[in-house]
Amino acid sequence: MNFNKPQKLNRAEKIINIVDDYFDVKCKSEGKYTPIVLPRQMAMYYIRENLKLPLQSIGKLFPSTTSKSGFKDHATVLHNCKLISDLVNFDFEIKSYHLDLKDICKDVCILSEKELEKYLIIKDICIIFEKLSVKKIKEFKELLK
Repeated sequence: MNFNKPQKLNRAEKIINIVDDYFDVKCKSEGKYTPIVLPRQMAMYYIRENLKLPLQSIGKLFPSTTSKSGFKDHATVLHNCKLISDLVNFDFEIKSYHLDLKDICKDVCILSEKELEKYLIIKDICIIFEKLSVKKIKEFKELLK
């Protein structure tokens, strides 16, 4: 599906939200805090891989306190994308994250708006059910009857 730049940026934000939810962090948080570095790098990687946005446009999605522009620069985005691309082949933990995230991020970029809305709702419901105990699921089932 071909998207114009505003649509691609909207899809990029959805990828960031998916990565945020997966890691339970905020990728757009400023700083080099260990818990947000890897998720931020992975978000940049999925945006680049799936939406083919220019590096500079991806960088503008992420604030930076060390850059004059106030955003991550293209070199940082390029480095992060290459790093994740390499690590998914060698690091078992990152490969595991990648296996969980790659299809979701790809789907965000190929579905129509209506399909995407349904998809994300179903994904949210699945996440909720995964967190519920068997007892809670049975109680929920009874409520639905």
